[in-house]
Amino acid sequence: MKLKLVEFTEPCAKEICEWKYEGEYSIYSYPEWNKVHNEIEAITTEEKRKMKRYK
Repeated sequence: MKLKLVEFTEPCAKEICEWKYEGEYSIYSYPEWNKVHNEIEAITTEEKRKMKRYK
């Protein structure tokens, strides 16, 4: 498997919000994008992603 390191952008953050895990791993599922954008801002803006090192 080849991995590619890319900048963590808003479209990436939105995609992660679509990932849903089942069973014991469900704690790793993010809420819907609108809720994340309004309540969990760390991944929603470029400035905050850079501060948190989400690159």
